[in-house]
Amino acid sequence: VAAALAEQGVGSGDAVALLARNSSAFIVAMVAISKLGADVLYANTGFAGPQLGDVLASENAAAIVADDEFSEIVREHAGDLPQLWAWVEDGGEPADSIAGLVAAAGDGPAPALPSPAAEGRHVILTSGTTGRPKGAARGTPGALSGLISGIALLDAIPYRAQGTTVLAAPAFHAWGLGNVTIGMILRSTLLMTRRFDPAATLSLVETYGADTIAAVPVMCQRMLEVEGRPDTSSLRIVALSGSALAPTLATRFMDRFGDVLYSLYGSTEIA
Repeated sequence: VAAALAEQGVGSGDAVALLARNSSAFIVAMVAISKLGADVLYANTGFAGPQLGDVLASENAAAIVADDEFSEIVREHAGDLPQLWAWVEDGGEPADSIAGLVAAAGDGPAPALPSPAAEGRHVILTSGTTGRPKGAARGTPGALSGLISGIALLDAIPYRAQGTTVLAAPAFHAWGLGNVTIGMILRSTLLMTRRFDPAATLSLVETYGADTIAAVPVMCQRMLEVEGRPDTSSLRIVALSGSALAPTLATRFMDRFGDVLYSLYGSTEIA
């Protein structure tokens, strides 16, 4: 995938927009972009077309990787940029998709790529509620800044190595990406669905014995509304950020699922 992006002119120091929902393709794209020394520009999947266009222009994007469900706005507002499709909804594998590239590569050796001149950055965008979305740049997960961020989270939340995390929070947001980073550091298994479904989330916990859910507070409310009682006894952590957690919701959630809540808030702004 990195080689395919390089063939389209992406190199060290370029910014590549990633407009995709949670999936294995999201992770592959993130790593491939970083492998070239390019910056990963995480676009909000809720962006309207004009917002996406503004962000691509202001951040000087050189290419875009997107789920094909966004093909209409991508072609309208990023039509002049090289494009690679991350997730293809209908199960097809066109040649310009990540799935197609991985399938075509098979078990053969990866193409040789030169070491990038510099490490790429990870650029988180603000939501845009107070104006045009703005980028907040961070170092790579393997860089010192990423390691320090990881240590800070490990100091606050008792993650364990080689655990199993249900990533309910969107990976394009600081909180979801932070948990992806922690998962990589700890060699954890990440369980992802493209859209949050409360019943499916609890079912994943039961099926895989997940010890952690990374979510936002409104997801806790929706999990409380799930009928039945899936076995969630393996849960040790429900890690929250993204918005304030109401004390009444926290109490109701812990009455049902145990004292597993850890709430962090304002990670993008503090960073």
